[in-house]
Amino acid sequence: MEQMVPENHFLRKVDRAVDFSFIYNLCAPLYCADNARPTVDPEILFRMLLVGYLYGIKSEARLEEESNYSIAYKWFCGLDLTDKAPDATTISQDRRRRFQDNNIAEEIFNEILRQCVAKGLVGGATLYTDSTHIKVRANKHKKKRAEVAVTPKAYLSELEAQADQEREKLGKKPFDRDGDAHKGGESAARMQSTTGPESGQQSRDGKPNGFYYSEHRTVDSKRNVIVNAYSGLRSVNHRSQTSDFWSLTCPAAAA
Repeated sequence: MEQMVPENHFLRKVDRAVDFSFIYNLCAPLYCADNARPTVDPEILFRMLLVGYLYGIKSEARLEEESNYSIAYKWFCGLDLTDKAPDATTISQDRRRRFQDNNIAEEIFNEILRQCVAKGLVGGATLYTDSTHIKVRANKHKKKRAEVAVTPKAYLSELEAQADQEREKLGKKPFDRDGDAHKGGESAARMQSTTGPESGQQSRDGKPNGFYYSEHRTVDSKRNVIVNAYSGLRSVNHRSQTSDFWSLTCPAAAA
């Protein structure tokens, strides 16, 4: 196996950069120690999911198939040549049941990010943030009008306050702004999907009409490491726990 996977293979670089052994302790409370059927090793499970993400494999059935015949994938997941990859149904049910009502995935994200920061793979000086729409697998005609709470835009006000401080240090005047620009209302009427209520309806020129989620990612420019990711309602501004962690870990980026 070692001879069959090139030294410069991308998965070898990932394996050298990240120690995944912390996943065992993190997932220990989710498994029964002495009264259960044999289960999938949690580190193998998350390594497989990471392979699926890194190589754009969106189907768990295809992920199982490719993990069975790709030597590099097997090596990265800790499988021998004759070992069978975990069944796609097992991966799906673990993801839906075992990891549904906890923040294990976010904790794994944060720990990997900590390791990347510690090894100098994250600079914290230049960050790029962008969003994309993810189509909801729901009938666009099954919808209703609903009142949706509008989040006060305190975060934007906080950013503007920081900008004013920086301008003051440079001897410049603060920007002139509308006092009600970030006030926000209590609620607003929205068209809501009855099958995907957390999504938002998109209706713009040149864009397909329907319901979508909004995914936001922030990437550090030094090694293109994702430092923040969030998916949610496209019509509301969000701040995730990951971004708060990032601000504490890398003050230069927060500033």
